[in-house]
Amino acid sequence: MRLKLWKSQEQGANPDPDLELGRAPRNFINGFPSVAAFIASDPDHSFFIYNAFHRLSSRNLLYLEAEILDLQKQQDDLDFRDSRKDPDVQQCLRSWTKLRTSGDPDQAKRMELIEKIREKLKEYQEALVLQQTVLNMEKPQSGTVEALKLWLDGRLDDEDNLDTHVDESIALFSMRKINRAVTIISMALAVVLLIVSIVTLYLVTNNNIRLALICVFTVVFAGSVHLLTNAKRAELFASTAAYAAVLVVFVSGSLGSQSCCPQG
Repeated sequence: MRLKLWKSQEQGANPDPDLELGRAPRNFINGFPSVAAFIASDPDHSFFIYNAFHRLSSRNLLYLEAEILDLQKQQDDLDFRDSRKDPDVQQCLRSWTKLRTSGDPDQAKRMELIEKIREKLKEYQEALVLQQTVLNMEKPQSGTVEALKLWLDGRLDDEDNLDTHVDESIALFSMRKINRAVTIISMALAVVLLIVSIVTLYLVTNNNIRLALICVFTVVFAGSVHLLTNAKRAELFASTAAYAAVLVVFVSGSLGSQSCCPQG
């Protein structure tokens, strides 16, 4: 799994003209310099994709847990030992002031152990919080990952293999503009589906046909939401149920008004 990290451009910085035009910067040394320049070349920052190192992170957390368990065992052993000593030593198990001011060398070792436990617990808990933050980061789109892999693994070794033919019908569009267009189309389609369904149900007078049309419009709406959005299953069910409820309420109102009309 890989992570998508976002970082806004610093204010006052002079933008690279290649970055503004959406081109990868040129004349960078192969290796980290060229890869970093390519990642930064996208104005939408869609190539800010980095490895999450989940296996190493989980291994590190397991090591920290093992260290803390060992410290806990040491503390339990000290507790058991002190509980069998004279009452003055046992007081150190009940009073922080007594423990802190005790001149007993064994209690000094306990204080050292307490400091180790505090430091290790702090490191462990901070690692847990950071790991949860990483897990909550936005996942990159599969197409963006493939494009980055293609650039890293599929670069030509010989420039003679490069096709110099340029197709004028091919153009590079900003991902931000594409997402905006998809959003507009999705909203327009939702409005059209609602208006067309209501108008159609208003014009149709046969009740059986109306019920059939409700089923058809509901299926079309559910399919459109599934294809045009990233809605989860629960969100898909909720939106489809709300759409169907609007149509049912409209038809029910029409049927009620028709039943109230005097027969000619």
